[in-house]
Amino acid sequence: MKNLWYPTVLIPAAGKGQRFKDAGFRVIKPLIPIRDPYDHVFKGKRPMIEHAMHGTKGWRKIVGLPENELPNSKITASVENTLVVPIVANNGQLDTIEALLDYVIVQDAPVLILNSDVSFRNGVLQAFCYVCFHYPVDAGAIVVKRGVEQVNSYSFVDDLPAFRRGVEREWLSRWALAGAYWFRNVSTLRRAMSHGDESHHDGERYISSVFEGTPNLAFPIADENYWEFGTPEKLAAFVEEHK
Repeated sequence: MKNLWYPTVLIPAAGKGQRFKDAGFRVIKPLIPIRDPYDHVFKGKRPMIEHAMHGTKGWRKIVGLPENELPNSKITASVENTLVVPIVANNGQLDTIEALLDYVIVQDAPVLILNSDVSFRNGVLQAFCYVCFHYPVDAGAIVVKRGVEQVNSYSFVDDLPAFRRGVEREWLSRWALAGAYWFRNVSTLRRAMSHGDESHHDGERYISSVFEGTPNLAFPIADENYWEFGTPEKLAAFVEEHK
């Protein structure tokens, strides 16, 4: 079949979003409405998580949201092929992903973990997943060049052994992980979740496993193909730029 490379998309969005609450937002981060400046058909605002789904048409999407936030979620009415899973108790990203994996139908199909606070444009997600599927790799991640300053980190650098800190900072000074992680199948993801680096932020050890495990791929993209809304400051900067 020509669509064997289509992944099942897991979007863990059950975090507390404390920074946005502290900034005065009344809904959790993934449900904050944002206008797409390039959508000239629908000119209203959509939940942030729908911007993350841009480029996933035809792919099955499984979203984990806090159970108490489901009444505020309208994504099931506007996004095709999307299942919203209520997350009752959330002890971190790994627990949410574990819950979402119970709803994956085809265990041997690729899996894409997608952060709810990013958006990729111009066919980036499709190209990334297609390349990963056709290369002899078990995992991959999209990376974006963001100047000379460290922007994102997939681990608490200061908690790492001394011999790794310099390498980590040097690599991260040039590239930042962009919030999209591809795995060959469910078993590959489970293996990454079990054997990744425990020092990773919020227990997302599958991310460090992408770079330290068996065959993997870093997929670089141009900054203009990537939007990030991960903090109140970044969201405010995006709104200001595109108002």
